[in-house]
Amino acid sequence: MSSQSIALTDSIYRSFQASKKFTFKDQQTITSLDYDDSGQFLISTSANETIELFDAMKGKPLKTIGSKKYGCHLAKFTHNSKTCIYASTKLDHTIRYLQFKDNSFLRYFKGHTAQVTSLEVSPTHDIFLTSSLDDTIRLWDVRASNQQALRPFKSPGIVSYDPSGLVVCISSLQNSKAQLYDVRSLENDPFQEFSLPVGFQWNKVEFSNDNKYILFSCTNGNHLIFDSFDCDIVAELSGMVAIPPSDFPYTGSASFTPDGKFVFSGNGNGTVSVWDLSNINGKGVTIQPICHLSGDNRPRNLIFNPKYLQFATADEELFFWLPDSV
Repeated sequence: MSSQSIALTDSIYRSFQASKKFTFKDQQTITSLDYDDSGQFLISTSANETIELFDAMKGKPLKTIGSKKYGCHLAKFTHNSKTCIYASTKLDHTIRYLQFKDNSFLRYFKGHTAQVTSLEVSPTHDIFLTSSLDDTIRLWDVRASNQQALRPFKSPGIVSYDPSGLVVCISSLQNSKAQLYDVRSLENDPFQEFSLPVGFQWNKVEFSNDNKYILFSCTNGNHLIFDSFDCDIVAELSGMVAIPPSDFPYTGSASFTPDGKFVFSGNGNGTVSVWDLSNINGKGVTIQPICHLSGDNRPRNLIFNPKYLQFATADEELFFWLPDSV
């Protein structure tokens, strides 16, 4: 059922529950999750150097793809659900363009000389941005092996596109700054810059689909919501218990719902917390969760399905969550 045609009412969001659970043989930490554009498929990467492909609608695994030689992280679908790109975690720092049908590589993207820390595909085109510990941000096109643009940037950096695909947010943990760029002139100066609180740590930045807000998913406390136009803090999402540190990177515990009206986040107490953004009535407000959804795992990674009333969480196990009242 499409999440675009049904409003997330109180009874619906409170009824979400873990409907499918997947336990993996090696009990290895899952480091990233991504849905395809249709919402039918999900991919994950794990520290045991495998990529798992799932049919999210049927709730079943489709394929396990090994990447033992190079490792894997940050797997993202292109706009073709039969292909993905992902970062290497060892040996070299090449980004690989994978075709699921025969596990073949369609292209290699070489240039980074250190670990890739963030990778995002444009919502409108098959171009993507990467950030690396080599202190660069690079723009790529899946049709060409060479980078399309390069920008020096102190690492570790986090990259994110706005819904139009024209604006990118690049943020630096090192100096607690975030900058907005026109992706068509990435090598020019940012058109806006703003600061984050000292000591705040994050590993994911996400624009709401209505382009009203920017979410910074925190790793050591409460999440922050910024106004995407004037870049002021409009809300702190409180009630978080910090998720214990991991030996492996992961891609964030918080996500907007597709309508941009709620935020779901994994919590360090094992629950999934939900905030109603209609409670934002000014700037700098603190919002309490409207509910905590029970779970039996630490939801270190959380991503909301772009088309359906479903979200996924993962740490050493993966869960698909569905509402019980629809």
